[in-house]
Amino acid sequence: MHAPVKLLLWLLAGTGTLFAVLVSMLFFIDVNLYRDTIEQHVSAAFGREVVLAGPMRLDPSLTPRFVVNGLRISNPDWASRPFLATADKFDIRVSLLPLLRGNLQIVSLEFHGVDLLLEKTTDGINNFTFDTSDDPANLPAIDHMSLHDVAVAYSAADGQVKRLEIAHITASKVPGQAVELAVNTTVNTVPVTLSLSAKPLDKRLLQAPWHLTLLGEAGDTTLQLEGSIADLTDWNQGEYRLDLEGRRMDELGSLSGYMLPEPGPFKLSANINYSLGEHVSVTDLDGSIGSSDLRGNLHWDFGAPRSAIKARLHSQRLNTGELGTGGTLTDNATPDNIPLPGDIDLDIEIQMQQLNGQDNPAQDILLTARADHQQLELVVVTAKVNETHITANAILPWGDNLTAPELESTRLKTLLQDARFYIKAQPPDTAYGYSTNLMGHPLDLMLSTVEATARPDAPLTIRAGFTLNNEPVTANLKGETLASLLERPDGPWQTLTLEIVGEDLQLEANGSISSPFELEGIDVSYVLRGTDAGTLLPLQGAWSLTGQYTDKPDHNVFDKLRFKVGNTDIGGHIAVYPGEKRNRLLVDLNARRIDLADLPTDRTGGTPVTSGLDQPFGIGTFSNHDLDVRLHIQHLQGLDNPVQDIRVGALGNVQALILEPLEGVLDGIPIRGRIQLPWGERLEVHNDSGISIVNLVQLADLTLSAQPPEGKLKHRTNLMGHPFELELTGLDASARPGKALQIKAKALLDNTPIEARLQAKPLVTFLRQPAGPWEDLELEVQVDDIRLEATGSVTRPFKAEGLDIRYAVRGAEINTLLPIFNLILPLEGAYSLTGHFADKRNRLIFDDLKIESGSNDISGDLTVFQLNPRPKVVANLTSEQIYLSSLLPVSENDTANETETLVIPDYDLPIERMQEFDGELTFRGKRLRTTAGDLGNISFKATLQDGIFRMDPFEVRGWAGAFIESDGTIDASQEPPLVNWNWIARELNYGVLLEQAGFAETVEGLIDVTLRLSGKGRTRREFLSNADGELLIVGKEGVFGSRRLDLWGSPLVSTMLSRDWRSDDVTALNCMVARINIEDGMASSDEFIVDTRRVTIAATGVVDLSNEVLDLVIAPRPKRSTLVSLANPVHVTGTIASPKVAVTTLPRNRTTAAGTGMLAGLINPGYLIFTFSQRGSGQANACEVAIAETMAMKKGQQAENEDASTKAPRRFSLLPGCTPTRQRAEQ
Repeated sequence: MHAPVKLLLWLLAGTGTLFAVLVSMLFFIDVNLYRDTIEQHVSAAFGREVVLAGPMRLDPSLTPRFVVNGLRISNPDWASRPFLATADKFDIRVSLLPLLRGNLQIVSLEFHGVDLLLEKTTDGINNFTFDTSDDPANLPAIDHMSLHDVAVAYSAADGQVKRLEIAHITASKVPGQAVELAVNTTVNTVPVTLSLSAKPLDKRLLQAPWHLTLLGEAGDTTLQLEGSIADLTDWNQGEYRLDLEGRRMDELGSLSGYMLPEPGPFKLSANINYSLGEHVSVTDLDGSIGSSDLRGNLHWDFGAPRSAIKARLHSQRLNTGELGTGGTLTDNATPDNIPLPGDIDLDIEIQMQQLNGQDNPAQDILLTARADHQQLELVVVTAKVNETHITANAILPWGDNLTAPELESTRLKTLLQDARFYIKAQPPDTAYGYSTNLMGHPLDLMLSTVEATARPDAPLTIRAGFTLNNEPVTANLKGETLASLLERPDGPWQTLTLEIVGEDLQLEANGSISSPFELEGIDVSYVLRGTDAGTLLPLQGAWSLTGQYTDKPDHNVFDKLRFKVGNTDIGGHIAVYPGEKRNRLLVDLNARRIDLADLPTDRTGGTPVTSGLDQPFGIGTFSNHDLDVRLHIQHLQGLDNPVQDIRVGALGNVQALILEPLEGVLDGIPIRGRIQLPWGERLEVHNDSGISIVNLVQLADLTLSAQPPEGKLKHRTNLMGHPFELELTGLDASARPGKALQIKAKALLDNTPIEARLQAKPLVTFLRQPAGPWEDLELEVQVDDIRLEATGSVTRPFKAEGLDIRYAVRGAEINTLLPIFNLILPLEGAYSLTGHFADKRNRLIFDDLKIESGSNDISGDLTVFQLNPRPKVVANLTSEQIYLSSLLPVSENDTANETETLVIPDYDLPIERMQEFDGELTFRGKRLRTTAGDLGNISFKATLQDGIFRMDPFEVRGWAGAFIESDGTIDASQEPPLVNWNWIARELNYGVLLEQAGFAETVEGLIDVTLRLSGKGRTRREFLSNADGELLIVGKEGVFGSRRLDLWGSPLVSTMLSRDWRSDDVTALNCMVARINIEDGMASSDEFIVDTRRVTIAATGVVDLSNEVLDLVIAPRPKRSTLVSLANPVHVTGTIASPKVAVTTLPRNRTTAAGTGMLAGLINPGYLIFTFSQRGSGQANACEVAIAETMAMKKGQQAENEDASTKAPRRFSLLPGCTPTRQRAEQ
């Protein structure tokens, strides 16, 4: 029975004893005189000392009244104060007549200023149990009772003190009606009224059954409790119906001292049946709080030796978000001092259709709690959260296995120290996933399962399974034992370890956390490694990341960082300083080495992969930071040339991110630059949606420059046998947001300055397609007097492949452009060249080619095949007009004009070039022109294969009816090269030739020319000095103006013929034949005759082709006897460049001088003239007939003199005083 009720019954019993004593002295004495006697009787009734401290008064009447001021009931000695209860005033009135019959009937009973302190010690002793054997059930009848200004305090065993102040308590009984009790008070500022209606069910009053109705109001909360008890003095049994309803639950918290949430209106109804010491049953429980509800039944059986609780509860919805954290425990309650009923068996089931309050509600929940004398098992049989199935169980020691089985000493922490937990969550596929894109590399993380276990004296372990890019990964987190965590629930937590293991990934981390629930004070070292960096980053190869993370009071530090992948090695330090508006990020990284080979490459093995550059990433995380970055790369590998000492500084603020300095050394070449990007507020629009690298680069402002040291950056190459040396002397690049990329370069090409400018699309185009293709390129190059302009694209820029451009080249001298033109079409002079160039894998295609140089034009196609062991050039060219001089090779070392001693210019065959490539050239020209005139159309086909050059055929047709054909080979595959060449001309109009050459105007005639030569030599001089072959010239009838022929003014003619002989205006040519034999570089002939209407001229002689030394005898014979004295034979010596002519006489024998000089064995020109004169000119070509007969005579004479001619020493001069160069050399 509750202490206040119990004490009230004892007070009533004591009061009856007190008044019985007083009645006997009602009319005879002063009650104050008997204070001590009264105190003794009342103290005996209470079993506790009672003090009547103040004045007492007794008013005699039929309803006598007794008033006591200052009533005190003492406390046991151990209590905190001397008195259990005090009252300022005690007032009692009784009915006198029933009292005289021995029946105490109280008319009224009043207490004023009551102060009651109830106390209980930790060993269960209290101050409100009285030491008396009197039965408090024998209470007197009371018609009316009231208490005013009551203060009640209860001091529990744990030291907590509860206080209650009551303004008024009234109780009244009307015969035949229920007893009414009313209480008015204020609890924690909340007004409270209670009304109790108790009606005995028979006349026995206290010991009869009573029907009770309790109504209460506290603020907006109402209470109705209706039921019955068997005996008013025995509250151990009862049966009630409870109905509780209110609008604000927090008002109840104010009443109880607990902090209760405010979820909204609440209701509770239940049937309660109890028998203390036997059972408590709660049936038809039906409650709701806000949107939460709970229904069911509960039964507590107080059996021996163990009691048992059985409950079956269910809820449609439980909203923990509305309920908040619920009420707090008492002010000093912790998990360490909550008493646990370890002597109770449990059988509890709770079903919930929905559990709200978190981001994802739980559904279909079934919880069970079962306990016996050994263990308590808590099981989450089933639950679903976001379609994730959750199961859990916890086994705790119970009953006999508790370390302290006594009810009051068993604590929650002690219980959890020996507990075993297991929780498992199984989400459906794709329920919990995270996808992002890191530098163009997709990352997909998907959770598959989570398990947590805890065992006594073993670390708490959480295990999670997930997939990373479809590869399985497991994570294991281990901490301290559960007992240690309970000992320090707010931290610090020591010896935390995390291990993540996947097929290509492994993480090991160890550390501690000082404030786990605030995630503060983290200090952890970690090692992260994998076999393939491509699963996380756009890298390839095995990798590792080590470091230490420390959460300091004012900043966070990533220290001792070390990242390795392949040959790449980066270390450093990162610190994050939180700020009011913007955080500050300090980064200091030092890369010992970065190897570009660690970047994934495209299918061709070329440039880095750039997929995902358009994928937005969360820029807000970084742009909300002020940045201060320092990066030093000692070595950058993977390029053709080494890059070292790269230093990058980056400062980012609320407006811009500036990368400066941006510098490095490329193969010894210093490079400097600057990049500015928008940052902070200028990127706020991308904080939610993110921004891609492509879009960020579009906003970049970039400058870059390089100034190589002199001679540092040189490139040597050889193009078709022509060596080139290119040296870069300066480079400047710039890119503005949305503008074209501009690159300016300065260089030296064979010490000739070059200026180049490249304009392309914006920089982002090259970032998105760094491997190509690059389109809309514009190039300008100036090399001395050569200017190149080109537009086009390149497919594979880093390999210099796939170039496709249209170009225009202009210059002052075409033979400096490309060596191939010097070999095949050695043009000269100013030029312009346009066309289209395409690099098609192993082919370089020059099509739509148009060349203009001087009066020459060439167009067509040219293809260079990149073959092994040498390239091959195939060209198909045409021309509207080309000059013959442009097709005649001219030596690069032509020294003829320098010496002026030789007429035939020397020429170095391009032997090395001929061995460096193969070629095929087909050429067709409509007009072949010379200084002598138009030769008609030209066509030829030339090939170069394995160092052997062939021309077959070379044809010229259409010049005054003539036909010219040539073929030959130059074999540069042997040393010295072997040359064979043939040249034939038919019906060649020499009159037109001489007229266009400016020698004469009136010239008519046709000749046939045949030339065959063979020999060896690297130069023309070397070739002619050992050449073999012949030259045949046959002329037919013709005429020429004698006076206008400038040839007559030469020393040769003036010496040979007198002025009188040359007086005719027109000379008729009858015939002409010249047969010249070439052997070992010596050109000799005794078959030269020219016949005109007035004179016949014959010649015999030798020309040394190695040095152009002459030894000729020319004899004229006029056909009129009157002119014979005017014609003189002449002897020509000296050189072609400087001939010497002298009058001579002819020998009388048939030969010039048999066996002597250069002319030895040659026919005397006089004999040739004699033979011609004997035959006359009636033949078709008398010159040919005369030469044929003379040669027959010569052969006969040679047979007769064979022995003599072979033994006789050779003399090289017909006349004394003439010794040619070769003769002197032999001497």
